[in-house]
Amino acid sequence: MKRLIKLFTYLLFIIFFIIILFTETKISIIPASILFLLLYKYLDNIKDKYFIILLFVLALLIRIITIISLDIPISDDFKTMYEASKLFVNNDFSFIKDTYFINFSYQLGFVFIQGLFLKIVNSLVFLKVINSIITSLIVVFIFLICRNFSSSKSAKVVSMLYLCYFYPIYLNSILTNQHLQAILVLIIIYLLTTKNTKFNNPLIKSILVGFLLGLSNIIRSEAIVFLVSFILIGILYFNKRNYKTIIKNLSLTLLVFIIITQGLNILFKISNINESGLKNNVPLWKFYVGLSVESNGMYNVNDQNEFFGKSKKEQEKLLVERIKSDYLKFPILFLKKEVITFTKSSFNIIINNSINENILNIILFISNGILFLIFILFLIGIFPYNNILDKRVISILLILFVYFGIYLFIEVSPRYGYNLQTIIFTLSGLGIDRIGKFKNTKSKRNLL
Repeated sequence: MKRLIKLFTYLLFIIFFIIILFTETKISIIPASILFLLLYKYLDNIKDKYFIILLFVLALLIRIITIISLDIPISDDFKTMYEASKLFVNNDFSFIKDTYFINFSYQLGFVFIQGLFLKIVNSLVFLKVINSIITSLIVVFIFLICRNFSSSKSAKVVSMLYLCYFYPIYLNSILTNQHLQAILVLIIIYLLTTKNTKFNNPLIKSILVGFLLGLSNIIRSEAIVFLVSFILIGILYFNKRNYKTIIKNLSLTLLVFIIITQGLNILFKISNINESGLKNNVPLWKFYVGLSVESNGMYNVNDQNEFFGKSKKEQEKLLVERIKSDYLKFPILFLKKEVITFTKSSFNIIINNSINENILNIILFISNGILFLIFILFLIGIFPYNNILDKRVISILLILFVYFGIYLFIEVSPRYGYNLQTIIFTLSGLGIDRIGKFKNTKSKRNLL
């Protein structure tokens, strides 16, 4: 088993090492490293309970300032969902018959949840403030999760670097369904990694994880990543002594998940909201565009025009033809897709109001440097040589690995790296600790 785990960590190390080789503007690590050193030097003086408050307040303040000062447009699917949520507030359900929601009815979950917020205060600014609170909590949970298997000092540095990382701040003003889903995912990861005795009961934890996973899937359908990961984690640590516990806990999580998701599906159907519930009625689309060599697996109008309006058999034929004609190009395509997903955080930044381009470019340059530095710290932390990783870390790495595998085949976007980057940030504290240990060991040797 130890050999298997070691092979897995070597594989993951190689994968992410290759990805960061293709990261642009590597020189941006210089200002990011200066920021890192300053944080490392001064943050340890703040007690954890005060730091958590400071972290949340700073994160919220930065986000509120951003939504007030920057005119960031709502675009793509999120504009469609926002317009639908506004209709929902007025009890107008006509949007359900729109082609978009007929094809992707699983998006209705977020439309209704967003609509419920608008029923409280019917304001775009209010929604952005809600996002600001949620994304500020994300920053806090990055600290809490990182602290579960790294030193408090490293967790502080990592969370402050995420606080300064521009892309999630930018996404905060876009009404993406990722924010609410991301905080639920991070709460799940926290529950799975914490040693807090309040969450020690495995049955309660399994029920809570199933509930949160079901709720997150209603908002954004990515729960399959975690279900597959949980199964792989169970298989990895399966033995004669614990197999009953593993099966019981997994079954309970899955049962609660099914009750939440299928219960809502049934509710949609019996309420005559729609016939299919929260379902993806065009499952092949994500794969068709994801295997587009010309667009590097990203959304494009040509594929949309070619794919939609055809029968399922015709769509299957299109996908098979694409695979047959381009499969030799897939290895390069896969590499490009993962680089886009994990590293292109300054892609397609749109700000409508006139701001100083030089200032924006500096912010993006430093932000790229922070991400590059975090990747390096992450790689240092997981490098297997003379390094026995905690079981909880291996479990999180498996989640990351499943994400990686799925995005090889489906549509990608820099925005889809949101969850992945939060996970990498939480693990990068391992690298800081490892550097600290190496430095201390070297100092002791010099003294001898």
